Amino acid sequence: MLLNVELDEAKKQFVANTPVEVHAEMFRLIREQQQSGLGFGLQEGQKAKDFTLANAAGESVNLYEELFKGPVVLTFYRGGWCPFSVCSCAPIRTYCRKFGRLAAS
Repeated sequence: MLLNVELDEAKKQFVANTPVEVHAEMFRLIREQQQSGLGFGLQEGQKAKDFTLANAAGESVNLYEELFKGPVVLTFYRGGWCPFSVCSCAPIRTYCRKFGRLAAS
């Protein structure tokens, strides 16, 4: 299934299973972000600032230390409660072997 189709389905499920006030506020915040003109991430070729965060296993991971080892694939997973995070993981899993062949962590 295509990611856009999965995301649309996840959105329908979210709306069907949450109170109107919750999804109305969430969609209002999304629209506000979209209209703000602020970027949604780095453009290709832009350098990310260094940071250290915990990975899924709770271990500290530093971006620049990982980049020193090779390419990095970075994604943020909000949690199993977030249907959009769950849907976005499938394409990443699909490409994990390819990332590994490219020596990406």
